[in-house]
Amino acid sequence: MNKRSVRKQIAQNVGNFLVILLAVSVQADLVIDVDITGCQTGMPITQGVAQTFKVSSLYELQKVEIWIQPELEYTTSYNVEIWTNATLLSLGSSDTLSLASSTAGTASTWYAFFFPAGPVVLKPEHAYWLKLVRLSQYSGGFSYCNDVYSDGSLFVSMTDPFPLNDMSFRLYAAPLQLAHWTFNGDFDDASPAKLAAAVPMGSNVALLGDYVSIRLPGYLNLPSVDIQNTSFTVAFNMRVPTSMTAGKSYLYADWSPGQWQFLSQIDAAHTISVQLRRNIETNGANPEQDLVAVTSSIPVPLGEWFDVAWAFDRPARTLTLYFNQQSVGSATVRCSVLDLSLKTSNSTYYQFGRKGDEATHLDADLRHLRVYATPDVNLTSL
Repeated sequence: MNKRSVRKQIAQNVGNFLVILLAVSVQADLVIDVDITGCQTGMPITQGVAQTFKVSSLYELQKVEIWIQPELEYTTSYNVEIWTNATLLSLGSSDTLSLASSTAGTASTWYAFFFPAGPVVLKPEHAYWLKLVRLSQYSGGFSYCNDVYSDGSLFVSMTDPFPLNDMSFRLYAAPLQLAHWTFNGDFDDASPAKLAAAVPMGSNVALLGDYVSIRLPGYLNLPSVDIQNTSFTVAFNMRVPTSMTAGKSYLYADWSPGQWQFLSQIDAAHTISVQLRRNIETNGANPEQDLVAVTSSIPVPLGEWFDVAWAFDRPARTLTLYFNQQSVGSATVRCSVLDLSLKTSNSTYYQFGRKGDEATHLDADLRHLRVYATPDVNLTSL
């Protein structure tokens, strides 16, 4: 093979890895559905209409669908804007939708609006505005209902409130929270994924108020979450006793023979280390097996609650560790590694308080263990 062919093959391989890197996406859910059944259709859009709304978890908006009746004789055009309610800050604007007249055969139906300029992230229990903006001289109609949606209301001409009415709209979004075990009175997953409950292993694991107490030799089994090919954040709130057990204490991990995917632990020096393993065959002794690893620059505080998060940013190739939303360590995947996938694992459960091939030494209290499909800790902090 000549040099030109080699360069071409290398470029193709790099391109394939970039496709793998960029193609991973989370399935969009129908998060809000205000249907037209029993509603009034054909109300003039005039300058535009707006609807306030909320979501129950962290989402990335994919598209909005709105029922629109075309104008009888003229072409009309619209876009959708998403605004925060509290600060009146625009979060994003959709592409423009142009509709020919109903006389020309354009149907009265649901029309989709997408947001090509970038992701619009919606936070739980924040109030937002969805604005259908008329861009043309003439206006079609929309559908409005009698207060069928409890988390928002209709505004006609953008400013006139109709608190007993709602616009017919559908909101599709990808859940960014993949798991959330609060441990507030139960072991259930409170995320949109509704994974199975965490399973206490051993008699020294108990719910106490709004947290779970883990004392050796107990630990938790937690349903696995697919983070192999995506950016992600693991976050939790933890309290370590002042009389901390000597030696290593294992935290959140998928780490057993042949299933080495990720490991987090409290070290003997009371720092926290996180290790991600590459998707290659290894017997555990290959010096090239680690994807990236990081250790905190400071020890954990003892006897008090504090936040821990570690975030893997695939495009930036970085793993960053945070205490109380402040970076305490960061590492970058070496440039020779092209495939940023974590090691393939078929584990049904991950563990908190041990790794799969070694007994636990953890004494800690835990609450709000969360996994997100984003590396942005500004979005994932509670």
